[in-house]
Amino acid sequence: MMGNRTPVCPPDDPWYTAVIYEAWLEHVDPEDPLWHVPYFGQIVRADSAEKNFEARKYEHETGSIRDPKDLGFHAVIGMFGADKIAWRIVSSKPGRQSEVQAWANAEEIRLIAEHGGVLRDMDARLQQTLNLTKGGKGGDPAAVWAGIEAWRRRVLTKFKAAMEAYVEEHESALAPSKYVDADDGYKLGSQLNSFRQGRMRKGMPDKADIDAWAEALPKWAWNGKQTDEFREEKVQHGKDQWKNATEEQRAAWSKANKDAQNRPEVRAASVQARNDWWDNATEEQKADRSTKHKKTLATAEFKAKRSNIATHQHATERRAELKRARPIAVPFVKSQKRRKEMRAASTDFSGLQGNPVLYMISEDGETIRRVDTQGMMRERDSVGRVVDPPVAEAGPSDLNAAYVSELESD
Repeated sequence: MMGNRTPVCPPDDPWYTAVIYEAWLEHVDPEDPLWHVPYFGQIVRADSAEKNFEARKYEHETGSIRDPKDLGFHAVIGMFGADKIAWRIVSSKPGRQSEVQAWANAEEIRLIAEHGGVLRDMDARLQQTLNLTKGGKGGDPAAVWAGIEAWRRRVLTKFKAAMEAYVEEHESALAPSKYVDADDGYKLGSQLNSFRQGRMRKGMPDKADIDAWAEALPKWAWNGKQTDEFREEKVQHGKDQWKNATEEQRAAWSKANKDAQNRPEVRAASVQARNDWWDNATEEQKADRSTKHKKTLATAEFKAKRSNIATHQHATERRAELKRARPIAVPFVKSQKRRKEMRAASTDFSGLQGNPVLYMISEDGETIRRVDTQGMMRERDSVGRVVDPPVAEAGPSDLNAAYVSELESD
């Protein structure tokens, strides 16, 4: 029945999981001399085998970018890319920290030796590994871990002091992710993220006390992304980006956002989310939402916003129509009867409900107008000027500023 009991270990030798893993260059030309040459590594931490393994993969991939190498496994990642590497867990072992560390050392050394030893030449096909050392952490495992714990304790002490200083000034433990102390350059925001993930507390003998210290801080949150402060930070970041962006960048972002919102799967997900909410809402919640919606529709601010949107959309459509009409507009024909015949014979069926369209230059040569079914060219059927006026004369640089202004006045 021992298998169902939670292991109890001395405070100085907690329960850890050791993982031995293998990585190799897979998704490249098999003729490359490094194809299928293995790398063996170990990781001993307090999480499960799978979590430890995934954490170590991430560290290898980011480490190869942050600190590029000329030889070994990180050099291979840098040369070919992380997506060309295959990974697997060779074996894992839970147990007391000192015991599993000794096991991991022995396994890592054994596997490197059995597969040809350390890397000797990155340009020749040899029986070798991508490891630069024979493996294992030198010395007594207990002494090694004592040094690691001393280092973690020092990092934790510095973090706690910085966090308490931040709390004293801001009355909140929600330091922004990019916050850096102005006095000593300490990156409190990134260290806070590491602390939440367990870098300074998982596997520590006094983890419960460390967690309790954190939870006692004002506005503490284990997941900062679920806080109002994080959402406000994201919104402000977006506003700052928009404010400092060029017109080309803004246009590209707007188009990308519009394209994303118009994707069928996005629209379907949005509709499904609303339907799910309505199906699961109480009658009181439904009534409250309906009341709020009616009040919103009735406000002058909402009506003005909708009016501005409609005006802007109308003006945008007219600018696009003017750009299309200019190269195909025909010279002025005085006879209304002839204009009617020309319109009926038009092969441009871009009008409403597929009706034919005929663009004609006005008699004074200043504007382009649509010809209606009776051959008439009324002022209200103007599309815009034949040629844009000089900026100095026209004021706004809009393609059709005069006509848009006229529309807005109507």
